[in-house]
Amino acid sequence: HYPLRRQRQMCIRDRCEGDSLLALRNDLGFVSTWVKVIIIISGVFGMCLLGIAAVVLVWNRKSNTVKKAQPLFLCLMLCGLALIFCSGMLSAQDHEGADPDTSVPAGQPGRYPKLDIGCQAQVWLYFLGTSLTYSSLVLKLWRITIVLVNPSLREVKVRSTYFLKYVVASLVTDAGLLVAWAFMAAPFYRVDVVLQDGIEVWRGSCEMFPQGSAPFAIALIVKDVLIVLFGIFLCYQSRNVRSQYSEGKAMLFVLIVHFQQTVASVMMGWVVYPFRSTGSPMGFLLVKWLMPSFASAMAMVFIVGARLVMLSSEHRIASDVVLASPSRLGSVKLGSSYNL
Repeated sequence: HYPLRRQRQMCIRDRCEGDSLLALRNDLGFVSTWVKVIIIISGVFGMCLLGIAAVVLVWNRKSNTVKKAQPLFLCLMLCGLALIFCSGMLSAQDHEGADPDTSVPAGQPGRYPKLDIGCQAQVWLYFLGTSLTYSSLVLKLWRITIVLVNPSLREVKVRSTYFLKYVVASLVTDAGLLVAWAFMAAPFYRVDVVLQDGIEVWRGSCEMFPQGSAPFAIALIVKDVLIVLFGIFLCYQSRNVRSQYSEGKAMLFVLIVHFQQTVASVMMGWVVYPFRSTGSPMGFLLVKWLMPSFASAMAMVFIVGARLVMLSSEHRIASDVVLASPSRLGSVKLGSSYNL
């Protein structure tokens, strides 16, 4: 597509009449190609890194570094991060080339049925992803606190699978709230018409918080915040635990970043979002996509990445031990004397 003024000049030159100019403007999507490329490529790149990390952890599941890191929770966290990245990639959708249902008024749910599904998928993937990611992270920390911080339980085996019921409960709670949200006031794709240089410009974006959705969104966000606050408390309790068992400082940083991102998202959703038609929706889209992506990247780098660095150090130390073993030293000395 050409810029808006260029299209107007072309239409005037070609003597467009009637609703042809309106149809031309209706085809415009506010998400430019380079923004779509950035969002999709970064999401695919993040998914590839998660896949590589999962393969490395599974391959080295018998190593001391991975065992002490509680691989079950790490794998669940990777799955949650994958859902968040998928949610971010869906934010690149727009109404360019979409067929609207003309029987539905503009700006109402059902005008773009396929895009409505995409908007609802963004919400589902984001909340289920954050629930799976941070509940797994907090439960990992909780198990460490129970076993290592409490002296009376140091000899008691508390299996990781025991805590799976809390992960399932968190996901079921989120799913129930999301189902109720979908029935009462589901997110939908909304197209707004604004005036720019005396011409109507159509801008589309997901209406994440339509009227009536506040109770469900607030319940999901409050639950998420409570999990984060509990995790911050556990970070304080396990502050003296060695890093090979718990990345306390890294977890604290990741939880605080996620907490700030959640608060900022709420502010954007209910404060900034209603006034976005007065400015550029491009900036709003980039910030909305960047905040959860940045928080997910921090979790991947400081939790999973740090554990992979420790795994690399373990392999390097093991290699040094093998090279310095008595049998190897004996063969080296024998070879040296023989060569002499």
